[in-house]
Amino acid sequence: MGRRPLCLAALLFVFWILCTQVGNLEEKGGGLEARLTESGESRRIRVRGEVYRQEKKKTNQIYLKNNSILSKGNQESFDSNIIIFLKEEISLKIGNIVEVSGEWKEPERAGNPGQFDMEKWYQSQKIGMLMMKCRIALLDGKCSFWMQLIVDIRERLRESLYGIAEPKEASLMCAMLLGDKNDLDEEVEKLYQDGGISHILAISGLHISMLGMLLFGLLRKLGLSMGAGGAIAGGVMGIYCMMTGLGVPAVRAFVMFLVYLGAQVFGRTYDLKNSLSLAVILILFQNPQLLFQGGFQLSVLAVAGLAYLYPVLKKRVKIKGKAADGLLISMSVQLMIFPCILYHFYQFSWTGIFVNLLVLPLMSVLLLAGLAGSALGIFVPAAGILVFAPCHYILWFVERLCRLSLEIPGAEQIWGKPEAVSIFLYYGILVLVFAALQRRDKSKKIFGAVLYGCSLSAAVFGLSVHDRKGLEMVFLDVGQGDSIFWRADGKNFLCDAGSSGVEQVGKYRIIPFLKCQGISKLDYLFLSHMDGDHVNGAEEILEGDTGISVGCLVMPEIVKQDGRYCSVIAAAEKRGIPVVRFHEGMEIDTGKSRLECLAPREGARGEDKNADSLVLAVQYGEFRALLTGDVEGEGEERLIESGRAGKVSVLKAAHHGSKNSTPDCFLRQTRPIVSIVSCGRENPYGHPSPELLQRLEAAGSVVYKTMENGAVTVASEGKGFEVRCFWDNF
Repeated sequence: MGRRPLCLAALLFVFWILCTQVGNLEEKGGGLEARLTESGESRRIRVRGEVYRQEKKKTNQIYLKNNSILSKGNQESFDSNIIIFLKEEISLKIGNIVEVSGEWKEPERAGNPGQFDMEKWYQSQKIGMLMMKCRIALLDGKCSFWMQLIVDIRERLRESLYGIAEPKEASLMCAMLLGDKNDLDEEVEKLYQDGGISHILAISGLHISMLGMLLFGLLRKLGLSMGAGGAIAGGVMGIYCMMTGLGVPAVRAFVMFLVYLGAQVFGRTYDLKNSLSLAVILILFQNPQLLFQGGFQLSVLAVAGLAYLYPVLKKRVKIKGKAADGLLISMSVQLMIFPCILYHFYQFSWTGIFVNLLVLPLMSVLLLAGLAGSALGIFVPAAGILVFAPCHYILWFVERLCRLSLEIPGAEQIWGKPEAVSIFLYYGILVLVFAALQRRDKSKKIFGAVLYGCSLSAAVFGLSVHDRKGLEMVFLDVGQGDSIFWRADGKNFLCDAGSSGVEQVGKYRIIPFLKCQGISKLDYLFLSHMDGDHVNGAEEILEGDTGISVGCLVMPEIVKQDGRYCSVIAAAEKRGIPVVRFHEGMEIDTGKSRLECLAPREGARGEDKNADSLVLAVQYGEFRALLTGDVEGEGEERLIESGRAGKVSVLKAAHHGSKNSTPDCFLRQTRPIVSIVSCGRENPYGHPSPELLQRLEAAGSVVYKTMENGAVTVASEGKGFEVRCFWDNF
């Protein structure tokens, strides 16, 4: 550090951001709504801003900067950028000034552990408002000529790729070369991610470094001087970065490439560690919130692995050859980014080390052939097809390699999101081990190797999420729907998994939560009844390639076997999952935990889905929770008459807190200490109803609502219990 003051400066700067920005990130949620409400604005507002970016996805997205909110003849500056969502196409150019009227909303914050936090992501992009159902008017047709030219070139290259390649290959190359993932097939994207090579689908440091070095080398071979070659190469790569969207990894690599060019031009030694430190300082100075973005962390840590770990391994490992060298590079990077991968994705593929070893050497050919082919294809399509041909075979090979690697048993490991303490311990042990490896003392080699290996193994396995003591029950925020997870005695249970207000709730909320908790198997999956707001996410778990297995599917007897029922049963049978019909009196005993079915009665045919919902009582020592599904009407009356509900610690209010569910007589019988209502924000049914809330309050029950508290976690070791909210605003 003493010889590299930039490294120390970068570390101190990162520490300062950690101390000052973490609290700010938590405080920003809800600020826009409070501000507009105080000013008397409705959900429809007018804004004026400058177009700086456009994207065509399912809807057209227009990005505005230098914005003002127009209200009652006044114009108030709005510091953040805005995204406008339009169904119809509109011809705008970079730099145009527009006025937009529409419905505004803030970016949605995550309501569950493991859920991607759109609010924080948009904050890191300096975006503070989204607008829908918009009308847009052009106020000033002036445009930024050079920025628009770059956008036009990008669009021409995109069109050329679709002209010279099959749609699947063209979408992959658009992602790799232009940073355009709009048409990328979700299955292919998941395949690359599971295979450990998703980084090649983004404009990363690999692209900039590889293309920049190749271009600079070519210019030098053509006879250009260091200065001229460096200026042209730097300028071209800067334009390329802008064309691909100025992603954080690309900007990091571009800064480091400029430092490399400067070293070449002025005859100085290029230092990878100082170059990385300078890039970190410049990027975070411009936007400190990027420190918390996964893309920034992975990009910086990968290069740090090359800068700090690889030289040590290369010196200590005596095996020679390009293959061995490539393996050491891959290991250095993986050791450095491993905690970060788990923190953001909760799983990893150990075969990814070897997949990268085979794929990365092909990237230079793939990128060059793709760029040259798309550029030629603009003018001479036949020549573009010919030059692009190697891409076809490389992409085929990469896909086959990923599929083969994932067929290896245990290739994918779901470890969950590690705690911050575990991450710090991991890096602490990593630093100590590699510091010891740098020492020249060659005595006690075998003992040292064993000690280092054990230390690193302990650090790695310390990152996995371990079973917690007692019972932990989580009422997930799935919008207008139900999903309750709990674990006890080493078993994992999920009751319901659906939503009528969140699309693909399994993919975006339930499955990420399970993976975040390190859950790769659900021992029991309960479906209280067949309504979509309880089942559609379960269909995704049963039908999709999620990496989460199901030991047993439990549901009530159902006579109305509709399409959803048939698809659920077919998915279970296809995966060899036994299906058990549960009814009153049946139990599952796992040790200290006992689960009892209170309804429906034996012989019920499920003709009234709500009345014949599964009602489950979960007992753990003195703690008792009652999960009521959507039971109401006759089903609720039978439950009250049976008297089996008994006094409960926690009640999941039936039917999302509807007006006619959970009557006073039921509350007198159960006397819940805590009641939890699972419902969506601004749902069309008015749940939870004021009448129900009054009944719960009169019964002395403390009420938590997922729409206000996010996921609600209840933990018990058998006597008392603790309640924690994901949004700590109760």
